[in-house]
Order: sequence, then C-alpha cells, then structure tokens
Amino acid sequence: MSNLTSIWGTSANDVFAVGESGTILHYNGKEWNPMQSNTHGLLGRIWGSSSSDIYAIVDGMRLEHYDGKTWSAMPINVPGNPSVFVSNLWGTSSSDIFMVGGNGLILHYDGNAWSMMNSNTEIKLLGVWGDSSSDVFAVGNEGGIIHFDGNVWSSMNSGTASMLMGIWGSSSTDVFAVGVRSNISGNDGIVHYDGHTWSDMTDDMEIIYIMNGVWGSSGSDVFAVGRAGLIFHYPGY
Repeated sequence: MSNLTSIWGTSANDVFAVGESGTILHYNGKEWNPMQSNTHGLLGRIWGSSSSDIYAIVDGMRLEHYDGKTWSAMPINVPGNPSVFVSNLWGTSSSDIFMVGGNGLILHYDGNAWSMMNSNTEIKLLGVWGDSSSDVFAVGNEGGIIHFDGNVWSSMNSGTASMLMGIWGSSSTDVFAVGVRSNISGNDGIVHYDGHTWSDMTDDMEIIYIMNGVWGSSGSDVFAVGRAGLIFHYPGY
C-alpha cells in the first residue's frame, strides 16, 4: 500500500486522498475505492473547487486534473519559465487558483493560463490559504509568511524562525500556521493570526515535532497533523 500525502473533499461522502505511485482513492461515505490516474509519480497535494474540478500536484512539476469523470494530465505552462517546482495550491474557484513553490514562486491560474506573480520574497513557500482572492496567505522557510491583498504580496512578521509548512483559517482574523517546533532553538511550531498580529500557541509545549498540515471545521475545532502520526486538536478557549 502506497503512502498517502494529502486529502480533500466536498462532503463526508465525497473525499479524495492522494499519495505515492500515482495513488488516488475516493471515499463515497461507505468505502474507499482506487481511481485511475495518468501517472506513477508522487501526488503531493490536492485541492478542488468542486467534485468535478480537482487538481493534484505531481512530483512538484505538473498537475493531474479531475473533471468529474476522469483524471487527465495538466501541464503547468508559464511563459518565460518552462521549468517550475511547486509544493502546494489553493483557490477560490476554477478560474482563481494560487500555487506556491521554491524561491518565492507563486503562480496564478485564471481559468485559461498560468502566470507568475511577484511574491517579493525568495524563501521556499510550502503552504497557501486564503479567505478570498484578495486576502491570501502563504507560508514557508524561516518563519516566512506573506500576504496578498488583491494587488501586491507583502511580508508579515510571524514572530518565529521555524519552517512553516501548513496554513488554514476560519476567517481572515482567525488563521493558524504550523511547522517545526524545537525546544533547542525555541522556535514556535504553531502560530495564530488574529487580524493584527501573529502570536505563539506553543508556549507550554516542551517537545520537538514537525507539523505538516492544519484544517478545522471552525476556529474552535482545529486539527494539526504531522510526523510519526502526531495529531494536535485545538478546541478554542
């Protein structure tokens, strides 16, 4: 059985999971069934705008797209930059998708073509999430967090030097970012944004961990997952 790397769904009976060796599984509310992909590569991240418009990153260099019936290869063609390496994606619709990667790479898809955005950073970006197309956050190495206001990307003070690998929020004033926690360096592995500042959420944790992703059903029901099967749950205050 191949390792699984990412999961996304539209409801409790329509969930997709992807992983190594081109693995794509679909859950119908009762059982998981394999789907036919067009690759043997690593499917790293998955996101969709609906059950008939789903995207999965393959080996960091191309996409698989699902139209509700079949998965098909989708190239990432960027004018002037034929070779890109991406790590994560998020969007508001099929014509508004953001994808992030190494050296501050941010690509945007308008439904017809991919274009490169000026991120104003050179750090490796690993996660992306937004509340709207004019309120998008991206996180990455060295505690890097950048924000898009609909016009420009600008750096934010995260308060940590940790590698941040995942981000999710219930709103633009309730955002969680997760990554690497080390009690040697004192870097924070989970930080929270209240609409004004980022603050540490790990002051009472004296352990080392690596968190890869975060998601919640609300700001008072948030899960973060990581290496060695580690799961944190935040029930709110």
